[in-house]
Amino acid sequence: MAQPFGKYFFEIGIYRCTEDKYGAEVEIATEKHIKWLWAGSGIIPDPTCESYKRAEQSAWEKCGGPWHYNQSIGWLRLFVLGSKIGADLFFTEKRIQRNVRHKEFRYAKKAFEIFFLREHSSEKIHQKICTTLVELNQEKPFRNRYLDVEAFNNIGPYIHWRKLIGFDK
Repeated sequence: MAQPFGKYFFEIGIYRCTEDKYGAEVEIATEKHIKWLWAGSGIIPDPTCESYKRAEQSAWEKCGGPWHYNQSIGWLRLFVLGSKIGADLFFTEKRIQRNVRHKEFRYAKKAFEIFFLREHSSEKIHQKICTTLVELNQEKPFRNRYLDVEAFNNIGPYIHWRKLIGFDK
């Protein structure tokens, strides 16, 4: 992949589902796994017991683990190059399953490029990037996927976008 001559400044995770949906899936799988663990033991499980808590933690790790890092299926890597802001797309090559912890990411394509004019305000630049991300989520391969833009939305209004692009010194 040819790296842009500009600078990367932010990454947005892409997931096969939302964190809430994933959490519900892991909870069901964990419960099934714990029932299976205790089924043949003849012991009545006690949730206050330390060994039960260790078994529950082990089952949770086996059935999924943390969503933010283990469940990503792709990344948008935002960059600035001259008067444009763009994003490179990196995707996992494996078929997407419920448990996608073991994967490798490869450069897929340029996801978008937005050119800005000197008269654009920082607010207008941020708004255009947000609009582009929403529109992007309606296209393949993003449709039916979840772009985690929470951190971007939290920090975006405070970035001096004009300075980042080089319009203001």
